[in-house]
Amino acid sequence: MLKAVVRQGGVLSPILFGIYTDGLVNLVDKTNIGCKIGAICTGIFLYADDIILLAQFIQALQSLINACESELDFL
Repeated sequence: MLKAVVRQGGVLSPILFGIYTDGLVNLVDKTNIGCKIGAICTGIFLYADDIILLAQFIQALQSLINACESELDFL
């Protein structure tokens, strides 16, 4: 198991977080589960180091959580 860390507040932290979460965002977008805002269906928002998952129903939200969990277990 890889045990490398980047210090909090480090110059590389935002870049590496973006790379780390890029696959997660793509996966959630491909599920087409989320809330419609206009004509766009969105199921994930990211701000700083927070991730928000959105869904209309609890079953859909659980599907998003399961998809995210499987993606993060792979890493």
